[in-house]
Amino acid sequence: MIQPTFNREDIQRALKQNFRDKLYRIFLRGLRLVGEKAVAHARGLNTYMDQTGNLRSSIGYAIYHDGTLVERNFRQVIGGAEGVSEGERHAASNVPRSGFALVVVAGMDYAMAVQSRGLDVLDGAELEAEKELDRYMRSITDQINRWAA
Repeated sequence: MIQPTFNREDIQRALKQNFRDKLYRIFLRGLRLVGEKAVAHARGLNTYMDQTGNLRSSIGYAIYHDGTLVERNFRQVIGGAEGVSEGERHAASNVPRSGFALVVVAGMDYAMAVQSRGLDVLDGAELEAEKELDRYMRSITDQINRWAA
């Protein structure tokens, strides 16, 4: 006679964990997609002259889960090594302790001054990110509803 070494609760626990793992990967993929699009938009702007490369190098994103860095994307352009480190530092400066967080920044301290002159540094990227995140979250909700049906 064959006897199972598990019970109904074990199956339910495994299914819940599998569902959590899938949701984690789905959220991470969505935040990565939104971050990549926002950063590509911001880095591709020609609204200001970046003489040192620091401002564009400070533009990037970081994804956090429960306060822990999961991944980040900062890329040095021209000679902007300082920009990369400032961007990473700025992204890590105010991370929520729970849930997922996508942090898109222009980390140089003068980014706001450039923006206040009417030169787009992150505004357009922020609008694009909000639209893309909304689309992605609706898509996830639809997928979950289909799974649950």
